[in-house]
Amino acid sequence: MALTAAFPMPGGSEALVLHVGRLEVLARTDDGKEAMLTGDGRVMFLLRPRPQIWWEVGTDDPEAFGFGFRGDADYMLNTPTGLAAAALIPRRSDEETKLRRGEGAWVELDGTLSDQPVIGDPTGLHQIRVELLNFDAPIGTSVVRNPDGTNGAYLGRHVWTDDEWRLIVDARPNLDGLLREAGGHAGHAFTHTVSITRLDEQPFSLVDAQPTIDALFYFTSFISARLVGIALATGLDDLGRAKCVQWSTTITEAFGTRLSWYPEFSPALLEPLWPRFKERISDPAWHEALVPALRLYIEAQSRLIESGLAMSATAIETLTWSVLVNAESYLTEDAYERISFADRLRLLLRWAEIPVGYDPAGEPSLERLGREYNLDALEMLAWVRNRVVHPDKKKVLNSALKLEAWQLALWFVELVILRICGYEGDYGSRRKRPRHAGDTAPVPWIERA
Repeated sequence: MALTAAFPMPGGSEALVLHVGRLEVLARTDDGKEAMLTGDGRVMFLLRPRPQIWWEVGTDDPEAFGFGFRGDADYMLNTPTGLAAAALIPRRSDEETKLRRGEGAWVELDGTLSDQPVIGDPTGLHQIRVELLNFDAPIGTSVVRNPDGTNGAYLGRHVWTDDEWRLIVDARPNLDGLLREAGGHAGHAFTHTVSITRLDEQPFSLVDAQPTIDALFYFTSFISARLVGIALATGLDDLGRAKCVQWSTTITEAFGTRLSWYPEFSPALLEPLWPRFKERISDPAWHEALVPALRLYIEAQSRLIESGLAMSATAIETLTWSVLVNAESYLTEDAYERISFADRLRLLLRWAEIPVGYDPAGEPSLERLGREYNLDALEMLAWVRNRVVHPDKKKVLNSALKLEAWQLALWFVELVILRICGYEGDYGSRRKRPRHAGDTAPVPWIERA
């Protein structure tokens, strides 16, 4: 049966209500003075304009307009359920007070949470459920919608395991409609529910599971080529009852067209990659290289071609240093600094067993100019990158040349990350144009073996 979220999921871009009842907002100034606002309020998970935890509290106490609710104060939000979290108050036109007057004596205060508070007991857990926002892998294996089998089944389940943990990732049954609405309006939607359990079925804490949750964020983001939201981690006991909840969400990017290495109709490719990816991203030595490289790779696809190419090249530099100097000791630090970007990349691709030649179908403009200047694909990539970063007013690069260099750089980044993870399956090549849904090819180091 399909997983159910720990919270009643809203439709489309509606707000998810987390708490309704008494709230306290404590303001503390730098000189130690305090003011308290207490009243009825609510805490909500908002999808617009971006995913965030929002709160509001109102009161008819005229003394609430105290000194504390000013821009120079620190704020703390408290609830009767045990929450105590740092809060942010948005800037408003009235800089003397952040409170808004209503009718009569009614006043209201609102803002966002800047902490990631945990409510309840985060130990002795048997399962954690988290919600994914904007995960772009809707096709999975078959899962039944309801326990009695009504309304049939749909292809929405992914199951990923490593040596210690099992993750079941279920798409919401109405995912297609949510994606259409999110793409056209809010840009954000709850797309999947994830169940996290230990393989040995022993109890665990939220802290124990945090490395797996962190790896899930980077893994799903790498699949989607956008930052996927991980929200509202909820710990359950052995009877499936909620013991704790963390009111938080990671940074999430809005839906939009992105090209990724992952061919969306090939869910079987993800299961063998997950344990290898998690092992690498959890290793401190690789974490320092993979995390910035992944963020650059993702951000490079949300920018204009010129800035995207520069970011892709920086991601290549990050991976090159990590592999050639730190991991494999191919080069000393001094030797690394003495050789060019193209030669560093050449050594990296030799290590990864990734071909370095032109693809006439994917890079016709690069190949044509490269033959004219007697430069190979790596030298042309460096040449275009340098002229994008340091433009020549007398010789403007055409858009096709910059686009091909940008896509080639992203292709290198994708494959090097897959190689670092020891991946041996198929992938979707962005150099294949046009690339249709489901088009796959073996990774080069397996194809050549």
